[in-house]
Amino acid sequence: MGHKIDKDSAAAIDTQLATWAKKVTTLPEPKLQFTTYTLRYNTAGWVRVTGMQEHWTAATVEASIEANEGRIELNTTGVTHLELDFSRSGWAGPLTGIDLSIDGEKLDVVDSGNQPGFQCRLAKLSSGDWVVEHFRTKELRKRPGLQGPIDDAFCDRFVIVLPSRPARHGRVQRWIDRETEYLQQRWQRLMRGDVQVVTDRELTDDQIATSHLICFGDFSSNRYLFNVADSLPIRWTRNELVVADETFDPANHAPVFCYPNPLNPDRYLVVNSGMTFREFSNVSNSRQVAMLPDFAVIDVTDQDDSIYPGTIVKQGFFNEQWQLEQ
Repeated sequence: MGHKIDKDSAAAIDTQLATWAKKVTTLPEPKLQFTTYTLRYNTAGWVRVTGMQEHWTAATVEASIEANEGRIELNTTGVTHLELDFSRSGWAGPLTGIDLSIDGEKLDVVDSGNQPGFQCRLAKLSSGDWVVEHFRTKELRKRPGLQGPIDDAFCDRFVIVLPSRPARHGRVQRWIDRETEYLQQRWQRLMRGDVQVVTDRELTDDQIATSHLICFGDFSSNRYLFNVADSLPIRWTRNELVVADETFDPANHAPVFCYPNPLNPDRYLVVNSGMTFREFSNVSNSRQVAMLPDFAVIDVTDQDDSIYPGTIVKQGFFNEQWQLEQ
């Protein structure tokens, strides 16, 4: 069949779609079973997972509702934060209130939304007990749209921020120059668009507020990185590059990572990386997937290739609180 649908298949597909279209959808859906491995894909029907025990390990919700009785039952695995949202159906629950059970625990819940239909937020405490969240908290943790990996930052508005000074070490600076040019050219070739590029001196408050920042340079050459360096989980000085419990020679290594921007935690700060799939992915878009996790350390003495920007000497994911595991 290739990339073309033959006539017989097209007829069968049209028949099936017409059959599905005739079915009346019951809202709200009485039963849901949802599993995700990342908060990037976190919603099924009226259930939205907003926190996980560990990314890339299954987070599962089995949910059922008896709409007339106002009874909701939830059973979860690997979930720490959860939202119920019935705005699509407008279901507000009975006047007598909603009877909610989660993992066998009964909760008194109230509508906390500002749209038609019942809405509420639930959070799991370290003790294992579930509570109702009346307000969205600001603690540092992985959230939908801010959960990594590096490539996730390129799913939304971003600005490239170039350094106004050279890096401390010449070999690192040459690698930074190469990767900066590579990102701009690759975005134009692959995504068919031009990127926004400013220097660290030209960066505006509006760009910080509305965009993910893709900063190139070390923690001295890029003024923005210099200003937030003490709030980042990786230490990078003239004499050492420290990632978790390992130290690397800063003259021959550079970190790449994503992290919530310390000056706007609702947006990413990405350091020294563009999209992580390189020429290896050109033969098929099925290869256009993240090739690096949340962070990596690159040996810049080695040449880049069609897969990586240099030799990867360390890589991994931040934990759910955006911290490095020692």
